[in-house]
Amino acid sequence: MILHVGLDTVNLNGQGFEALVKEGDVVTAGQPLLKVDYAYRMKEEKDTVTLVVFTNLVEKAIHLLNTGKIKHNQDVVVDFD
Repeated sequence: MILHVGLDTVNLNGQGFEALVKEGDVVTAGQPLLKVDYAYRMKEEKDTVTLVVFTNLVEKAIHLLNTGKIKHNQDVVVDFD
């Protein structure tokens, strides 16, 4: 999975982000992956659009279960089988 938080943020040199996991870590449902300082991002006038890209899903079905506003630790967004 790839998380891409914001647009045109490369010039921030990592400021405003704190990774809570690293590549290869096993994570569980509800575990925070990243902290984002949205106030800093807005001050720097960077768009906060967030992309989530799922990789290596060959021969898996993806089911979108929720759209719009999602409640932390309550709503499942996607399911794979």
